[in-house]
Amino acid sequence: MRGRTERLKEALAKIRELHEREISAIEASKKQQIEAIRREAEEKERAARELLLRIREIEEKYNVSRENLDEKKRKELEKLLTDDVDSAEVSKRLADIFGIDIEP
Repeated sequence: MRGRTERLKEALAKIRELHEREISAIEASKKQQIEAIRREAEEKERAARELLLRIREIEEKYNVSRENLDEKKRKELEKLLTDDVDSAEVSKRLADIFGIDIEP
């Protein structure tokens, strides 16, 4: 009877040891997964910040270019209004300024 009890104790001890190793492995795996998810989230946040910064840069360049183009058009219109040219030439130059095709 005592031998059987000892064998059961040993079997239970081995089972407990295996169980504890499995729990440790599961916890380690869980920590690794959490860390991988955290790194991925940080990378996505960094990429989103970079994208937002790039969008802002593009918008700023667009606004500056648009302002420059508007200023150029304004100057061309002022010159056109102060020049002594015929109406056909005025039409052609206005079409050029505003990017409109005029058929003859």
